[in-house]
Amino acid sequence: MSIILEIRALLIKFYQKFQVVLKPAFKFVFAYMTLFAINSQIGYDERLTSKSILLVLSLLCAFTPQVILVFIALILSVLHVYSVAPLLAAVVLLVYIILYALIVRFATNYSYAVVAIPILFHFNLQYAVPLYLGMIANPLMMLPTTAGVVVYYIFELIKERADNTNIESMNDILPIFQSLVDSVLAQKQIVGISLVFAFVIIAVYTVRRIKMSYSYEIAIIAGAVVNIFGFLVMELKLAQSADLGKMMLGTAFSVIICFILLFFKRILDYSGVENVQFEDDDYYYYVKAVPKMKIAPREKKVKHINQKSTKDSDDEEEEEAEAKEVEEVREKLQSRKVVSVYGKKEEDADEHNE
Repeated sequence: MSIILEIRALLIKFYQKFQVVLKPAFKFVFAYMTLFAINSQIGYDERLTSKSILLVLSLLCAFTPQVILVFIALILSVLHVYSVAPLLAAVVLLVYIILYALIVRFATNYSYAVVAIPILFHFNLQYAVPLYLGMIANPLMMLPTTAGVVVYYIFELIKERADNTNIESMNDILPIFQSLVDSVLAQKQIVGISLVFAFVIIAVYTVRRIKMSYSYEIAIIAGAVVNIFGFLVMELKLAQSADLGKMMLGTAFSVIICFILLFFKRILDYSGVENVQFEDDDYYYYVKAVPKMKIAPREKKVKHINQKSTKDSDDEEEEEAEAKEVEEVREKLQSRKVVSVYGKKEEDADEHNE
């Protein structure tokens, strides 16, 4: 466990040191994946599918707020539809405006869910979005997840109708718009998936706020159970055939992703829980303090062999020099003592002669 914590500490330290570069890099990769997925799904205009445009737009998204990515992604899809059916593009743009006015503008900080869900649908990992939003946000996040589900099915309808829709005048827009809205509302899966994702967010949010140990971990598991149970009910009640094995596998991988994100967000040491009590002029406080589990990365110690040997030789030379000085002083003292002894004897002899 200590090795894993050391790796975590090193990665966090590395990110904090180079976050000025890494944060835009991550946003660039996510933006490129989003725009590439749109081009692969409804890439009717070949000019917009060029790599240079993709790189420029992704670079722009890397240094701007995340709502800009949502705006660029939706506009790109409208432009692709415009190259096939201009008036149908106006209908799709109107649907996007309604989605923004009713849903997205209430959760602009988490608007990336609108583009994340359509992308993750292709990897069968769309279940990770409501689990993660329940961990970090509130039940209001059911709005962007619903918008993401609607956008995904709008893309599917565009692929079906872009080539078969004939709009020759402005009078044809209203029937086509009504037909598109009816098709979206007729998709029982949109309502079912949106409801399941909403219940998952509520379940994760509710459980993680309970005052108990490992509340976040239990909340993720609870959200996964609600997700599986919800899709089972949707299949039975709405008579929708679904691949349950694929759904369960996607849920399992989504849980793993959420645990990894939680691991890098915080690790709590519940063995060191402390109950603290203190007061001020107005209140008396009962506080339960749970320490975070941290471990400092090991520092490398470099042993300079040559410098040490040189230092040892210098120390030996200094010791020899000091020994020589001590010996010289000792010899001088002895010689002075001998001289004084002989001088004293000569004086005594002179006195005796006298």
